[in-house]
Amino acid sequence: MKPKMILKSVLLAACLCLFFSCKKNPLDSITTLRGAEINMGNGKANSFFTINSAGAPQEIGMELTADVLTGLSQNPTDFANLTFNLPVDPKVLELTPFDHLAITWAPNGHPPVGRFDVPHFDFYFYIMTVTEQNAIAP
Repeated sequence: MKPKMILKSVLLAACLCLFFSCKKNPLDSITTLRGAEINMGNGKANSFFTINSAGAPQEIGMELTADVLTGLSQNPTDFANLTFNLPVDPKVLELTPFDHLAITWAPNGHPPVGRFDVPHFDFYFYIMTVTEQNAIAP
């Protein structure tokens, strides 16, 4: 075989390998579903879920702007202003068991002492409605 023919064959094989290796998996296509934005402190927060093209959930999370860290209530008994319920996109209700997400602000922390008794946020992923959540006694 001539060297030119060998070179062409190698180049063709390399091009075919590149072409077929670059083919994307149809499940790699990701869509992000965001819940309605809410006010939190001086900022905004919302839920997000990512799903692949087959509709399977990939990620769940919360997005917060930097300003949520300011303007929060410092009164530990001000429950109405310490809990932030994040609605989910309606499609999320069809695809997952999650009804909503929530963030609570604990300005003085909570027990156990020495572990969680400093100001912090707690993050929750609920499979019950907000009404059912609020019916739980503190």
